[in-house]
Amino acid sequence: MKTVLMTGLSGSLGPKVSKQFQSRGWNVLEWNHHQVSPSQENKCKEFWHSHHFDAVCHMAMGSEDWASWLAQQCLRENLPYLFVSTAMVFDAKVNGPYGIFSQRNAVDDYGQYKIRSEDAIWQVNPNAMIARIGWQMHDDSSGNNMLAHLEAQHREKGVLTASTHWYPATSHMDDTALAFLQLIERNEAGLYHLDSNAQERWSFYELVCALKLHYGKDWQVVPCDDYQHDQRLQDERIGLPPLSSRFKRPQLLCSAGILGSKWGRTHVPHYRAAGLDVAAMCAKNLPQLEQVCAAENIVRATTDIHELNDLDVVTVATPADQHSNCIETLSRPNLICEKPLLGLHGDIQVWAKSNQRILVNYAFAQLETAKCIEQWLDTQNTACDVILDCYVNLPGDMSVQQWFVEVASHPLSWLLHYFGEFSQAKVTQSDDVISVQLSCGVHRLSINLMLNGEEGIEYQFNIRSDSTLNCKGYYRVGKKWRFEPVEVDGKAINHGEYTESDCWQDANRRSVALMIAMFNRSVDWEFGLRQGAFDTRKAILIEKVFAQS
Repeated sequence: MKTVLMTGLSGSLGPKVSKQFQSRGWNVLEWNHHQVSPSQENKCKEFWHSHHFDAVCHMAMGSEDWASWLAQQCLRENLPYLFVSTAMVFDAKVNGPYGIFSQRNAVDDYGQYKIRSEDAIWQVNPNAMIARIGWQMHDDSSGNNMLAHLEAQHREKGVLTASTHWYPATSHMDDTALAFLQLIERNEAGLYHLDSNAQERWSFYELVCALKLHYGKDWQVVPCDDYQHDQRLQDERIGLPPLSSRFKRPQLLCSAGILGSKWGRTHVPHYRAAGLDVAAMCAKNLPQLEQVCAAENIVRATTDIHELNDLDVVTVATPADQHSNCIETLSRPNLICEKPLLGLHGDIQVWAKSNQRILVNYAFAQLETAKCIEQWLDTQNTACDVILDCYVNLPGDMSVQQWFVEVASHPLSWLLHYFGEFSQAKVTQSDDVISVQLSCGVHRLSINLMLNGEEGIEYQFNIRSDSTLNCKGYYRVGKKWRFEPVEVDGKAINHGEYTESDCWQDANRRSVALMIAMFNRSVDWEFGLRQGAFDTRKAILIEKVFAQS
């Protein structure tokens, strides 16, 4: 019986590799570096010479000196030597997929450590084998593997965000273990890349959704594009089984369309960030539409709304009074309707129930400022008295009510999301001022919109409960949205909110991602609503303000 010397058996991958070798008739001898320190050469030599083995598989974390020492001993005794390296020798600054001749460019400590180890081995043993692997997964939800990491992260945060633009190098530990066995039994010197995602190119979001489904996890998974990297490792000499041999690839939304080329255009990057192809845009003015599509790299420009019915999801960004007819025409796709759902005219009762094919994009709840205020509200024990003053000074021939549903509806939607449906509504108005008084249980909301102020839009919050909170956010024409620090009793509790990408667009990106997750069923529908998404039942509350007053 042949014997293989293995390091790293106290890790997560090592025991699976040991089991694979033993199932093929090998005896496994462990080098426990906690008992025999690699830094003490005399003890290393004593251990080496006191045992007989036919190959070495070095999987443990340890210095490059240890990796080099083992390589030297194997060369001297003509033994197969396999060192386990990592896909992390490649940094995202240069995209993959990576072949064995791709230049290593790691900037993190772990990747650089593995590069040093690889170099140290090649310097002393040209007959060595080095296998680079990606993030390992296994059926165990414990130890150092992808499933365990995701389970722990979800337990801590209650939600997982997974990039649609990261294509990870990854494989199941059992498949990796078999590949290690094959390499040692072949004993063909060289560098090898082992990756079950090499050909199929699953995104991390797809993979997490597949694991959720396969293992019956109650995870809430939302797409993002925070990390962008094609990390795949390619090598035709030794192929691992593809991910689809173990997991069913999830059926996720793939194609998106946009009805309306103005505000609807802002949805293009949000869809792409969520992993969708924006395949078509529809509007009335074809020459203008074609210019927009060319600028946004959208293949199909059409004036026929019916052509959008072959897509998975469509944004409806027409004037609000057209929404109802557009929704009726778009009978097949999932729909993301820009707010307001109906505007000032429409049959409210028809929309006062949830329809899991339609969501409305009220994104205020996705602002970091809104989340900060929610955390403070959660600490208050007495009824809240909320005053929201909205100022708008923008061009447009609209009534004060129309300006209300266009501008004040954003923060009001969030207030109704947090405080719940109102039981009473009172509206008073003049030509340039409108005031809305709402009762939400024991809480009172006063929303005032005024057609004056600096050019742009401004929101001012005053919330009185156990303590008093004040917050101001504003958009100035030609500039990005900014929210000043939230103050409680005169003291700031955050640093405000401003980003170069525009925090308002950031909130819309998060809103679209959450809605896509709901349509994909990668989050529970009710979870999405609790996180600030709006179905028709929630969205129609804005229109109800005027219907019940």
